[in-house]
Amino acid sequence: MTNTGMSREREKKLRSLANLMNKQNDPSTFVSRELLYVFDAAISPEETDYLLSFGTEPRSWDDAESLSERRGEDFRVFFDEILEKGLVWMRTSESGAESYSLAPILMGWFEVFLFGGKETPQRKEFARRLDDLFRYWKKFNVFPVRNLRNLKQHFSAPGNRIVKPAPASSGKQTIIINEGEKVPDQRVLNESDVVSLIEKYGERNAIAVGHCFCRQWRKMVDEPCSFNMPHEACIAIGDFAEHIVRYNLGRRISPAEAIDIVAEAGRKGAVHMVFHERENIDLPELGICSCCWDCCGVLGSYNRGITGLHFKAYYLAEMSNEDYCNGCGRCVRYCPVGAVSLHEKKASIQTSKCIGCGQCALQCPKDAISMRSDERDVILPLLKKSEVRIAQ
Repeated sequence: MTNTGMSREREKKLRSLANLMNKQNDPSTFVSRELLYVFDAAISPEETDYLLSFGTEPRSWDDAESLSERRGEDFRVFFDEILEKGLVWMRTSESGAESYSLAPILMGWFEVFLFGGKETPQRKEFARRLDDLFRYWKKFNVFPVRNLRNLKQHFSAPGNRIVKPAPASSGKQTIIINEGEKVPDQRVLNESDVVSLIEKYGERNAIAVGHCFCRQWRKMVDEPCSFNMPHEACIAIGDFAEHIVRYNLGRRISPAEAIDIVAEAGRKGAVHMVFHERENIDLPELGICSCCWDCCGVLGSYNRGITGLHFKAYYLAEMSNEDYCNGCGRCVRYCPVGAVSLHEKKASIQTSKCIGCGQCALQCPKDAISMRSDERDVILPLLKKSEVRIAQ
């Protein structure tokens, strides 16, 4: 267990705050002393007390001020610091009224804290402790804990409709539907679908770009991206974009610039994932992540054997021109989940693992691979330590 040096009272308050923040996301983050140690690096005691009183409901500016002993400009400076850290998010209603809500932990506060690209001593210490936290989570990748985690992931997954055709003479089908449906946390889109999403929010001038949380984190712990991805490539959309611009965490960009950023990242190996409020794909979008399987907090954690994956996918890769394949292996290197391998100098796709990102088709120099529409949920269990692609 981490020797955090926190007092019992400090740890108790941070634990209460973490539990509050967990109420802001449907999937919660496991609260341990290691997680609280990350909190301790970035949240002052005064901010902790204030956020505990803030609660989980949206508040107006006047409500937010009434919870503090500070007033006027003094409160504004204090609260702006909390907003810049991403601990509270601003939202604007259709009528223009602004409200403020406590952020979730992941995906939430952690990402915004590094979104602005600042490399202050506080943020470097945050990144160091965050790295220790992910290493701690990897310790749970042991038998039988790994099996239990994979079972939990499987049975908490959406109620996929499994259609079993009956004999043709009966004209009937059996449909099995699991109860207790849970939607995927993220969607994986191809570049054309991302462009459509960018154009949708571009009509509202609600697009901003900031630094990729994952690449900033890795950079500050001396593990730079092996795919040489651009650092300023995380795109915020909608209300989230307004928050990013207002509090100098990023800059507003045009749809054309956003499309160029997505295209450049894709060429270098990025997977385009869309994040939603409360990590629920039925709620409004928050941002577009274009990240590789090395530094990405989601894909990288899968390839390091820290977490499993659960995506909504819309496409499936297939070997449409196998004779064209020259066995170069680019598809193997760029596939973010290890769904492609070489057999007798020909690429082979394990379709049950394919998340439909399109990297194999994009990187193939011979057009041997194509993508076809296939909407489905993809659930990839936690890898065994012997199966990980990235040692940590």
